Amino acid sequence: MSEPSNALHHRFGQVTQRRRVTLLLLALALLLCFTLDLQAGPAELGLGQVLGGLFDPASLELRHRIILWDVRLPDAVIALAVGAALGLAGIETQTILDNPLASPFTLGVSSSAMLGASIAIVLAPTLAFLPITAVLPLLALVFSLASGLLILAVVRITGGRGRSSCCSALPWSFSAMP
Repeated sequence: MSEPSNALHHRFGQVTQRRRVTLLLLALALLLCFTLDLQAGPAELGLGQVLGGLFDPASLELRHRIILWDVRLPDAVIALAVGAALGLAGIETQTILDNPLASPFTLGVSSSAMLGASIAIVLAPTLAFLPITAVLPLLALVFSLASGLLILAVVRITGGRGRSSCCSALPWSFSAMP
């Protein structure tokens, strides 16, 4: 091999090694935060009890086992799943729009969800048969999906011509701002 390709190969190895170390440190930080999340609370579970209870649930008192396995663990796992889903949605939005600063507000989907939530709050007294805890997220979801589908329809009608089709959909989505 020639000298430049040798240096390039060495540099690539250094970058790959740095990324591996970074990912390992981030995974350890995630594991630490997850464990601390399971430990935090008024039930006075120590870190050793949490770790012992995860690997051997019978080692915990019944009340601590219920708190750990039925209350804290599901919440912590859901928090990890939601965080991963939001991160994936964000990077997907940035990739599709080819914009590293893109967010759900870029296309107006978040604004549409806020409009749906605002309508739910205003209409809550008239919808006495439905609890606000059910109506608010439902209307927010429906309005954000409607906004996304409207943008998709405009892009398909215009033939999906890159940035011009995306920009032609922006006024539609911004009209949903409360």
